[in-house]
Amino acid sequence: MIVRFGFCLLQYEHDPWLHERLNVGVLLFSQGANFLRLKTRGWEGRIFGAYPSLERSNFTEDLKQIERSAARYLKSDFVEPRFSENNSHVDVLELKEQDIVQLANRISPDLDSSYRWAFGGVGVCKSPDQKLEELFQRFVARFDKPKKLANRTDQQVWAVLDEKLTERNLDQFIETDKMVESDLGLLKFYKGYRNGSLHLIQPLSFDLADEENVQEKASRWGGYSRSVCERNEGAVQPHLVLGRPSRANLEEPFERAKRFLENMIGQENVVIEDQADAFVDLIERQLSHH
Repeated sequence: MIVRFGFCLLQYEHDPWLHERLNVGVLLFSQGANFLRLKTRGWEGRIFGAYPSLERSNFTEDLKQIERSAARYLKSDFVEPRFSENNSHVDVLELKEQDIVQLANRISPDLDSSYRWAFGGVGVCKSPDQKLEELFQRFVARFDKPKKLANRTDQQVWAVLDEKLTERNLDQFIETDKMVESDLGLLKFYKGYRNGSLHLIQPLSFDLADEENVQEKASRWGGYSRSVCERNEGAVQPHLVLGRPSRANLEEPFERAKRFLENMIGQENVVIEDQADAFVDLIERQLSHH
């Protein structure tokens, strides 16, 4: 089926005096396909190269908030979309620039001053999902330089879990940078949530340089987690999400590290990233019972 679509570009303006704006996302709308989705870029690439001092966590959270707004709008207001002051419907065959920009502004009325919507265009397509990906590659991704191959980071391991939490609308219950007392002093875990007890989540990538690095990282976080358990006597539960190494020679050291961590804090509190679905099931049950 051929459907009509319109799209906007989400742009980031770091310094208003320079009037330089970088495309960081594409919003595509198709009433005929009941489709409304914003696709945004990551931190790496052109943004990091242009503004290395930009606060990564704030930038990524801004984009996630705007994405959530688009998802909420699709679920709530999209059934009866209102683009004009008199609340009348817009003919999908006569979409104009002001209609698309007005929709974008309606989705995110509290948009930070560093972000702006710019009209992209209108057209027809068979698949809005495919068209969105094409537009994203054309207007956003193609400006990035090819990236060198690098080891996966803890944040990339977390992204696997974060995507599944977002799909179930559980991300709203997840807190960032959780500080907790331990016998070693105050420790910071990457994420956390509460269901009466405090649950700490630390993603750990073991895509490292050699076996010694694997042992050192497992020893460090095993010690941290055990110390948290002993200091808080069951009121705090650490969960370690492990990312496998890409090098075949590190598979055996990784398995030893996994067994070590399970002995330190319990098998149920150590999760491999490919078990993310089961872990999210657990989080959902715990939050629903609280």
